[in-house]
Amino acid sequence: MSVLIFADQSEGQFKKTTYEVCCYGSALASQMGTTAEALVLGSANDIPSLGKYGISKVHHVNNASLDHMDAQVFTKVIAEAVKASGAKVVIFSH
Repeated sequence: MSVLIFADQSEGQFKKTTYEVCCYGSALASQMGTTAEALVLGSANDIPSLGKYGISKVHHVNNASLDHMDAQVFTKVIAEAVKASGAKVVIFSH
């Protein structure tokens, strides 16, 4: 059981809200007695930086087709990642 956090990025750079939601998810995971894990879709730079915000593991789907938002594709990939990770809580920013 873990908390899975969607780490939003644009043009390879994580958005400010990604770091904020990672902090929130990490605190929630701590309260639940579990780990905070991140899901990164597409090409992203500086993935290890997420560790500074409490992320213990990163699930990275590095596929160029995920570099641009497509709601149907993202939904399918996120659902598969949630199932594979066994996460009981999934957090998105906004």
